[in-house]
Amino acid sequence: MRKVGFVMLFLGIIGVAVFGIQTLSNAENFSFFGIVIGRGVAGYMPFVLSALMLVAGLLTLKFIKPS
Repeated sequence: MRKVGFVMLFLGIIGVAVFGIQTLSNAENFSFFGIVIGRGVAGYMPFVLSALMLVAGLLTLKFIKPS
């Protein structure tokens, strides 16, 4: 079961990095009376799912005893 935790942790880290960069690069900024306003046009669901997988991997590694 710990192997599953390591895989989930690894995939979560990779997913958060990749989808985080993609989300940040898809943001649009515009100026309104000198104030820079950012608007995200990317979907946040892949980033959120990757973060949940990361947390699930950490919890699996913490609470599952080594066999």
